[in-house]
Amino acid sequence: MTEQELARRHGDVLVEGRMREAAIAAFHNPARALLLAAEMAVLTGEDIAAAPLLLAGAHGAATAQLAELKLDDALDHARFLAAARSARDDAEKLLAEEAPDEKALADALWRRLINHLLIAESAGLARELDEVKRRAAAALQDGPAALDEEAATVLEELVTRHALLTEGSEGRGRPAVLNAWAAQLEAQGRSNRALFSDIVRQDREERAYTDLPVAHVRELIRAIGNVIHLGAQPQMLVDAEESRDLEEAVDELLAALAAQPGSGASRDHRDPYSPAAAILAEIDGAENGPAQRHILAPIERGLAARDRMLGEAAEKLNRLYALYSPEEQQSMSIAVLVPETGRSMTKWQMIAYALALGHSESLSRLSNPSGGGPAQPEIQAIAARLEPRDWAFVQGIWHLFDGFWPTIETREQRVTGHAPAPVEPQPMVTPYGVVSGGFFPLVPARPVSAVTERRDPSFVSAIERGAFARAHTRDGMAQAAAAMAQTPLFDLAALHHHLMGLIQDLALSEPLVNARRILRHQDVMASFAETGRTDDLKALHRWLDQLRGSELRANELVIALAPVLTSGGTAARMIAGLGTALVKASGLAEARVQQDAALARGLHLLLSRGVGGIADIAAEAEAAGAAMAERRKPLTDSEERARLLIDRARYILRDLPLWLAGAGTAAQKNVLPDEKPREDVMALLVALASFVRARYESLQEDDALAWAADMGLFAALAQVCNATASLPLPLPAMRDDTPALPAALRALAGSVHGTRGTATLTGFPLIGLPPDLMESITASVLSEAAPGTPPPLATIMDAATLAS
Repeated sequence: MTEQELARRHGDVLVEGRMREAAIAAFHNPARALLLAAEMAVLTGEDIAAAPLLLAGAHGAATAQLAELKLDDALDHARFLAAARSARDDAEKLLAEEAPDEKALADALWRRLINHLLIAESAGLARELDEVKRRAAAALQDGPAALDEEAATVLEELVTRHALLTEGSEGRGRPAVLNAWAAQLEAQGRSNRALFSDIVRQDREERAYTDLPVAHVRELIRAIGNVIHLGAQPQMLVDAEESRDLEEAVDELLAALAAQPGSGASRDHRDPYSPAAAILAEIDGAENGPAQRHILAPIERGLAARDRMLGEAAEKLNRLYALYSPEEQQSMSIAVLVPETGRSMTKWQMIAYALALGHSESLSRLSNPSGGGPAQPEIQAIAARLEPRDWAFVQGIWHLFDGFWPTIETREQRVTGHAPAPVEPQPMVTPYGVVSGGFFPLVPARPVSAVTERRDPSFVSAIERGAFARAHTRDGMAQAAAAMAQTPLFDLAALHHHLMGLIQDLALSEPLVNARRILRHQDVMASFAETGRTDDLKALHRWLDQLRGSELRANELVIALAPVLTSGGTAARMIAGLGTALVKASGLAEARVQQDAALARGLHLLLSRGVGGIADIAAEAEAAGAAMAERRKPLTDSEERARLLIDRARYILRDLPLWLAGAGTAAQKNVLPDEKPREDVMALLVALASFVRARYESLQEDDALAWAADMGLFAALAQVCNATASLPLPLPAMRDDTPALPAALRALAGSVHGTRGTATLTGFPLIGLPPDLMESITASVLSEAAPGTPPPLATIMDAATLAS
């Protein structure tokens, strides 16, 4: 039977006359490609250690060249063989000369290597085509036994329109069929399983596949394989542990709902975790019933996997950061001028730039001056400033991401039916040897005002789409790069943000999607309504939203704040100092002594709803009689602004978290006693506002104070976020007199590594600056050559002293 199956899949090269093609494919293998690259390095005077770098560059060039060819031309081995032999002959003639032309020799050897790789890529493409044709023919022939009706219709449309199984001419397809099915998958919550690129979805032409460009053919192959995979298991709930039938799970849940109608009792929904578990247990009426078995248990397994991966990642990161002493980590956060770039950069930023050199997509973005990045010579100047242990840190980060690839590959194949190729690393030569290259995320920079939005940002919904893991695949990275309109954030903040998202994705994407599919089933929604459990269904969806975005909503502050705090200027230090002063003034230290566990839980709940969610939490607290306390008598303008800022910090950082955790009302008194604000808060607030007005001449004093107050408040919020993060950045602990919080409170250290964000609270503001004014002021602070006269040196020095 094995021999019969091999013959059915691959034929017989002896009988079918394909011996020559098989021999060519076998000869043009990766080992020989590396040998050719090493030979080229030696013959052109390069170090042989540069061979992997040459090979990576040639492979990228060959792939790009092949992608633009029509399929018929790409499958023509003879043209590549002839070109390779011609290049070989040219190289041999040059080497026979006493003083060969070095440039001509390098060109000949490069052409030989490129054509070797083109032959290998062409042979691989031919194998992929043969396999997808075989699978499509078998699926259509087997009919309902292999595919559900909708998938079969989509498959037939694709192969007919492009004449995949009927050589000669294209057929008459219905392009709208695929898009309608893709929309249906999204409505069902199955978008994480779809692999339909825009190239395929937007194609309306009826062309034979042999006339398509190779890039289009590759996307077509992926789409057809994906349709076959999804059509074979349309009703299955699949995750890393098990595979269940959706309709069976729904039937069991319906029976449980009918047996246990809702009690109508009100629930406290401040903490979405507790009511969710209680609701599911109440529906079952017994331990391990269908609601717990099909919804709660898979999610609990995912949470356990997430905690395990977080712990392992934190341990590896700690070992990498331990390459530097605490004092060195702080000094690496101080920006210094890099003359070749004309800008000031911290050592951490330089390391982030080195990480971004690890693969072609981030390298092309990094070396695009029109997009705000440095030019290639500037990149080389930045890389030259790194020491051996800096490169060891960079290589360690690449290895950290490499460790996730087996899990990513298995998950993608399980979910989509497609075996993905990883992002291709870009090896490079450093003064201390060759480094391998590796993954670096393309994370778009977010404007400061964007974190005040109440709706979930796209990276939160990306968890259920599986987008964090898919970014590690070659196709996923290419799509992410094509969709990105702005320059990515080249900062370690982007790395930590993506790492958190990747772990959430791998652990929880499938359990969350499966739970949504059950709860959004038409019969289940109807049963919840009929049994008086409409509020319970809403609570369960809030719980899933919380699970999906809890860590990332807090982490979005990292992305917004990174450009501000890595600017290396006086403003960054004053913002950081004001944040630290507000943390001290908020009373967190005293609250922790009395209610440590409740405070930690409440802070997690507060931060997990994001900056934009704080306004909603405050409204809920006010409705429950826990509004922010007021003062009897206003003070002078600057004192009143500083005191209001401290009151707001106490309310957001201490009172609201305790209220969320059910540990008391948000305000212990309706009216607070009159008292003057702390000197450090007032001095830093005034100094920061003066600094902003000097750089923004037309700015009114009230707007400058409002901006400074908002930035300081959210710098404080950001420090607390860093303290309660599941994956804290390994930095030295803060001074003993700084309020400590659970999960290793980290130092601000004057860089993004210690602070997690800043923003205006739209709907719950101090003054309420419009987003465009907020961004305009921030941009002026970050500008290298700002107009106006700087504030008095004594003011800045006093503020800097307080900040330190």
